[in-house]
Amino acid sequence: MGDLQIVRDLPDYTIATYRNVLIQIWRLSCPPEGVAVARNAARQIAAQGTHALGLLVIVPEKSELPGLVARQELNHIPKDMRGRLAAIAIVIEGTGFRSAAVRGIATTVAAFSRTDANQQILPNVRAAIDWLAEQSALGMRRDDLLRVTLPLYPDA
Repeated sequence: MGDLQIVRDLPDYTIATYRNVLIQIWRLSCPPEGVAVARNAARQIAAQGTHALGLLVIVPEKSELPGLVARQELNHIPKDMRGRLAAIAIVIEGTGFRSAAVRGIATTVAAFSRTDANQQILPNVRAAIDWLAEQSALGMRRDDLLRVTLPLYPDA
């Protein structure tokens, strides 16, 4: 799949990069060790050049809420990307109360994050991919991002 690099693929989560986009899929949980892997991947993708970077975060409906340590560490990822983060798409799936609460928490965290990146919280992966493709700074084609994301997250 070209430039797709799977950094870690476990039942709980997957961390991958595709060109200039860091992909985080928190299937069951968001453990601190997984966040450490994501932070390291963020630093590595930032070290690869000077282009704008994107972040795609997928939180399925049944994923556990991240603990305090994981939440604190997740907030460091924009800094890890050395100020080049241009777009953050956060997918929080589901239609129930829990999903709405998680979207509310994510919206609050996004509002207080210290980044100038464009941010969107979206209900599904395809909407997130469409939105990321619209972010011209990333130079990402929708079909390419969809092609690499679907094998990682077939529920999209």
